[in-house]
Amino acid sequence: MRGVIVRIDPDGKFGFIQSEDGREFFFHLTGLSGVEFDQLAVGSEVDFSIAEKHVGDEPGENPRAVHVQLGQASVPVVANEPLPPEKL
Repeated sequence: MRGVIVRIDPDGKFGFIQSEDGREFFFHLTGLSGVEFDQLAVGSEVDFSIAEKHVGDEPGENPRAVHVQLGQASVPVVANEPLPPEKL
C-alpha cells in the first residue's frame, strides 16, 4: 500500500500513516525496512504492508503498518524535521 505520514512521535519512535483510501495505520520503529526512523517526517510518502492482528491487540486500535519504506518520490529527512512545503 501507499500512504503519507500524518503524525510522528520521535520520543516514542512511532507514528501514523494515512493510506490513499483514507484509513490510518500505526507504525513503529521495528516495522521499518530500508529506512531509519529519523529519516521520516510528517508528509513523507511511504510504501507499506498491513500486519495481521495478533492476540492481545486492543479492540479499536489502529491496524499496524509493517515493511514501511520511503516511496520512490520521497527524500529522506534529518532528525524527523518537517518537509518544506515544496516537497509535500
